[in-house]
Order: sequence, then C-alpha cells, then structure tokens
Amino acid sequence: TYAQSMGTILLVRALVEEKSALQPKIIVLDSPFLSFQWAGMSVLSQNWFTTAFQPLAYLLLSDEWAPGRRIRELSPTPILIFHGDADRVVDFRLGQEAFEAALPPKEFVRIPGGRHVPAFWGDNAEKYREIFISRLDAAVKSD
Repeated sequence: TYAQSMGTILLVRALVEEKSALQPKIIVLDSPFLSFQWAGMSVLSQNWFTTAFQPLAYLLLSDEWAPGRRIRELSPTPILIFHGDADRVVDFRLGQEAFEAALPPKEFVRIPGGRHVPAFWGDNAEKYREIFISRLDAAVKSD
C-alpha cells in the first residue's frame, strides 16, 4: 500500500479504522504527516509574512480525522517512509515524527535535497526506486 503527502494521512486513518478488512503486506508513505494542524503550521512558518498566522492552523484546521499517534496500531505491518529533507510543503520534521510514532518494523529513508514527494523523481531516483522495489519484494516473499 502506497500513498503520498495528504494521501498518507488518509491512508493511515483508513488502515487504522479498517484494520480487520485491510491487511497490506507493507505500508509505504512518501512525505507523510499525522496532523492537519501541524502541517498547516509548517506551511505557514515558511514565509516571514505568514509566520504570524500560524495559530490560525489550530482554529481553521481540524484533526478530527487525522490519525495522530494511532499509526502505531498498524504494527506489525512493516512501514517504509520516504521524506526529502528540503521539503517545503510537508516539513521534514513531520515525516520524522510519523516515523517516531510508528512501531517496528519500520524504516525511514531520508532523501538529501529532496523536495515534496521526492522518492521517485529527481537526483538518485533510481536508488530510491530500488529501495522501494526491494522492500515490496521482501514483503511479498515473507509469507
């Protein structure tokens, strides 16, 4: 199961809510985050003009459907997270927080200089595709 950016938050929530019906072999998240409010604050903090509006993220965005720390409920399904350390849409820190909240087995792949949803685009894309394919292959063969 694979998702990018906002799709990651929706996928994690769906998998947590429907764990008995949806049982993937592996979960791959590209540029994930666990809170709409955190992501909103992150985006607002990236410009001197919008920094003052950060508190609005808590007023205007709801985390009612965000999975938050419930990502840990997906264990023991392996989780692979890709995140570019130059992501200006979903701050790299938010991907790290998603990784820290998940329980093992899990793997975090930092993409140096990678921007938003960088796993298969840009420099060294072949390297990250190989990581992706090898982890998928291992998950399928784990039966």
